[in-house]
Amino acid sequence: MKRFLLPILGSIAVVLPSILVAQSPAAVSKVPSRANYGVMYFNTNVGSFKILGPGDDKAEGVVSFACNGSVLISGLEGTVQTNLRKEIDNKDLNKQVYFGRGNITISGKYSAIQFFGRDLRAAWNGAGIIRLFGEFDKDLNTGEYWYGGAPSKRYWSSGGMTLTNPEGQRGPGSTSPRVRDGSGPRVRDK
Repeated sequence: MKRFLLPILGSIAVVLPSILVAQSPAAVSKVPSRANYGVMYFNTNVGSFKILGPGDDKAEGVVSFACNGSVLISGLEGTVQTNLRKEIDNKDLNKQVYFGRGNITISGKYSAIQFFGRDLRAAWNGAGIIRLFGEFDKDLNTGEYWYGGAPSKRYWSSGGMTLTNPEGQRGPGSTSPRVRDGSGPRVRDK
C-alpha cells in the first residue's frame, strides 16, 4: 500500500501549489467594489511593481497575487493571508517582508506594497497608483496589464510606467486647468 500511496502523494504535492498559484487572482473579482474602486490585472515573468496612494493618502483595496520573489508591505491597516515565508515583521515601522513562491492576498489600506521577482500573476480591486517595471524575459516580453472592462491587454514598459486604479484617475502632482476671469495680471508676448 505504501508503495502506491507515496507516488500519489508526491504528485499531489507538486500539482497542488501550481493550482493555487494559477487561481489566486480570481478571488479579487469576487470582492465587492466600492464606487471609487477599479479592477486591474497585471502579470510578468520578470519584473517589479509598487502600489501606493496619492499624496498623503493610502492606497486601498484587495491585492491578490501568485509570485516567486520578495514582497514588502508598508503601513498596513488590514490583513495579509499568505503561504510565503515571513522574513521581517517590524511592528515599530509597520513593515513586513515576505519571500518565496506562493500566494499572497493583502486587504485594507496600505502606504505601499512592493514586489520584485518572477512569475507574477496579480489582480487588484481597489484605488491608488501603481508603478510597473518590466524586465525582458527569454522571449523578450516585459509583462501585460489590463483593466477589468478593458478589451485588450497592454504591455509594461521596461523603463517603468505609472498608472492609476481606477483607470484614468488623476494621480498626485497632476494639475487641473485654471479658469481665469481676466482680472489677474497678464503676461505680454515679446
